[in-house]
Amino acid sequence: MFCYSLKPKSSVMQSLFFAGLSIVVVTILVYWFSIGPFSPGWKWVNPYWATNIVFVHMINPGVAYAVFFKHRKEFLLNCKTMRYMSFYFFFYLISLAIFFFTSSYVEVKPNGEEVFVPCYVYDFLDFTKPFFIPVPLEKFWLAAVIDVLLILISPFALLLLYWLLSKLYRVKADGNMFDFSFIKKWIRHEKEMYYI
Repeated sequence: MFCYSLKPKSSVMQSLFFAGLSIVVVTILVYWFSIGPFSPGWKWVNPYWATNIVFVHMINPGVAYAVFFKHRKEFLLNCKTMRYMSFYFFFYLISLAIFFFTSSYVEVKPNGEEVFVPCYVYDFLDFTKPFFIPVPLEKFWLAAVIDVLLILISPFALLLLYWLLSKLYRVKADGNMFDFSFIKKWIRHEKEMYYI
């Protein structure tokens, strides 16, 4: 929102703002319908955590959404930027998965029992529990398959979300968000550079 306020007429800034807002909308829905109501009671009793949660998951997104809704008719989405944002999210998930699998460890208790200790950035990014479903360690392969599928479909799911929200709010775009011809051009360019 800050970058958008600096250059409100730039289609790249409008696209970045719209992409961020789209991800925030999903985050809000996931938080308030699946995480927030089931988070430990101490988070809601503690004034620091309660204030933090309300600001992060209600007030800030509400202000951003109000700004967007007021100016949505002026927006012209840059489809190239939207595609880049979806792939940025893809690489963000890959980096979180790498962090998870390189930082988690197995702890051996004094009685000899082995306990897996996951290390993650957010509770919902525990890769051993996709969709918050606990998977036993013997069937870790199942969680890994689900995680890989989620990571692989994430850029396309995000592009679909961008497209749906742009249609819902009647935001104009400068082309087709699903046009991936730039990948072919890049591959062709690399081949030409290789043969020179």
